[in-house]
Amino acid sequence: MRSSAKSKALRFAIVVTNLADGGAQRVMLTFAREMARNGMLHRFYLLDPTRVAFSKEAEEVSPQGVLGNLGSKWLYLFCLPVLWMHFLISRPDVVFSTLSLCNIITIIAARLTPFYRPLVIVREATTLGARYSTRGLLSRILVLLAARTYPLADIVIAPSVGVAEDLIQRVGVSSLKVHVINNPAVPPDFEELRAEPVSHEFFDGSGSPLFVAMGHLGPVKGFDVLIDAFVTVVREVAGARLVILGDGAERPTLTRQIDRLGLTAAIDLLGFRQNPFPYLHKADVFVLSSRWEGSPNALIQALACGLTTVATDCRSGPREILKDGTIGYLVPVDDRKALADAMIRAVRHPFSKEKILERADDFGHEPPFRRLLDICSELMAEKRHG
Repeated sequence: MRSSAKSKALRFAIVVTNLADGGAQRVMLTFAREMARNGMLHRFYLLDPTRVAFSKEAEEVSPQGVLGNLGSKWLYLFCLPVLWMHFLISRPDVVFSTLSLCNIITIIAARLTPFYRPLVIVREATTLGARYSTRGLLSRILVLLAARTYPLADIVIAPSVGVAEDLIQRVGVSSLKVHVINNPAVPPDFEELRAEPVSHEFFDGSGSPLFVAMGHLGPVKGFDVLIDAFVTVVREVAGARLVILGDGAERPTLTRQIDRLGLTAAIDLLGFRQNPFPYLHKADVFVLSSRWEGSPNALIQALACGLTTVATDCRSGPREILKDGTIGYLVPVDDRKALADAMIRAVRHPFSKEKILERADDFGHEPPFRRLLDICSELMAEKRHG
C-alpha cells in the first residue's frame, strides 16, 4: 500500500497489556505489523511480556516489556512511571494503546511528559457502560477512571458505532474525538492461514453439519447458553457437532455442563488456537452467543471464511457487522430456544456466500490502517497550523 509523506514521517509507539489470546491484542498486533512494514513502528510495549500467545506474528514487531522481562497484572500500575520515562527518552510522534487499564496508564504517562506532547490515541474494545452495569467494584472503578482520562486523549477509536455512542454518552468523550474504525480482523496472510491442515475427528469431511464458536471461556461469551441450545440442535439436525475454540476460567464448568447434558460426543472444547482460520474454513455455521461485545473479531473472521453466522443481538457490533440481520441470523441475548432455532435454520437455509464475503472485505487489514493514518495526519496538520 502507499501512504502519504506525512504519514510515513509518523513514528508510532504501541502499548498493550500483553499478547495473550484476546481479540484486542490480535487487532493491535495487526496494526503493528502494518506499521512495521511501512517503516512507522517505533516501539511495541507490553505491560506484561510473559504472556505471548501470538509468538509468530510478534516476531515482526519486536515487542519489549516496559519493566524488562518482569510481567504480571499486579505490576501494571508500576509500569506507569517507567512508561513515562520511555516516552520522554524515545519521543514517539504517536502513542497508541488498547484495553481500558492500559489506555488509562498510557494517557497519564503521555500527558505527564514535560516539553513534549505526543498524539495520544486509545482504542476502546467494548461498551464500558455494559461493563459498569454488570460487573464488580474493580470494573466500576476502571470505568470511572476511564471517564476522567479518556477525554485527555486526542483520538478515541471505537470498533463499532455502538461503542462510539457508549464512549460519548457514558464516558463523556467529545464526539469530535471519537472515530469508528473497523477492526482489521482479516490478516494479510489470510489465504495461507486458512489453508493449513486441521487434525480433528470432527473435521473428517463426513458431511455432518459442523458448528464453530470461539472466544475466551468466560461468562461474557455466553457459551453456557450455546451448550444448552445445542441439546435441541442435536435432536433436530442429524450428526450435528460443535467445536469451541478458546481457553479461560469457565472451562471446567463448561466441561461439566457438556457431561451433564450427555453431549460429550457432539461438543469439543479445543482450547486456544493461534490460527483459527482453518477451523472456520472447514465449518458450516459460526455461532456467537455473547452477552455483550465491542466489535467481535471472531464474527468478522467467520464472514471472511464465507460462513453463515448466528449471533446474539448484543451491545454492540453484531447488528452492525451483519447489516441488521441481512447476511446472518440475529437472536436475543440469553435466549436458548431462539439460538437453537436460528442454528437449525442456518444449516437448512444458509445466507448468500457472495454477500457474506463482500461484507468481510470491509474488515481487511488495509482499510482500517489507511483510515487510522488519515485521521492521524489530519490531526497532526491541524496541530502544526493551529
